[in-house]
Amino acid sequence: MEIINLIFDILTILLVLYFIFFKSYFSEKGKNIAKKEDIEEITEKIENLKLSIQNINSKRHDWFLENKQSIIDFYDNYILWTECSTMKIDIITSATFYPDKFRQVIDELNIQHSKILTSIGRIELYEFDEQFIKSIKDFYSIGFELHHLIYIFLLEMESISYNINQMDLFLEKDTGKTLLTKILNDKTKTIKNRGMIIKKFLDDSKNLMTENKDSKNKFIKTIRDKIKEKYPAANSQYM
Repeated sequence: MEIINLIFDILTILLVLYFIFFKSYFSEKGKNIAKKEDIEEITEKIENLKLSIQNINSKRHDWFLENKQSIIDFYDNYILWTECSTMKIDIITSATFYPDKFRQVIDELNIQHSKILTSIGRIELYEFDEQFIKSIKDFYSIGFELHHLIYIFLLEMESISYNINQMDLFLEKDTGKTLLTKILNDKTKTIKNRGMIIKKFLDDSKNLMTENKDSKNKFIKTIRDKIKEKYPAANSQYM
């Protein structure tokens, strides 16, 4: 009985000590744990927010790079296109009667033209400066006038070259004198007509080539100004 009373007294004392000392301790400890959990939750939210901002910045950066690249690609393709339009005219003398050569140049011209159209489409996708877009379309229109003139001219030259080749094939055969004379006359007329077409083309293209050259200089300045405007790092003494 005394042992039971002793145990009861000890339990009573421990209970009293708990209420006096440990309850406040464990209560405070619980608050600290709660505070720690709150801090961890806030920290996690902050980290998630940082990741979201980084993702947004990354997407903006990607868009920025695509915009920049679309302008550079358009610049490269425009220069190649206009040079392709003007530099290939030497085929007049270097490939007089070879239709395959004319066809090769025509195909190259078409490919370069398709690239410039694709480049304009990309700029319209990434660029929001309507005035700038209008400017590049104006430059394209000037370049296209010369492109179209050269394209039609090359088609005519291809056709003439093919006809002359066919005549030469007939002349190599054992044909009658009457047919031979007719073919020779036709060939002479075709060559004469070819000379007239070349002269007309050179006259018609002269002003367009000058206009195209002036346009190219303005085009280079427009692109340079746009790059300096959009990319401050380009604003150096060398630009």
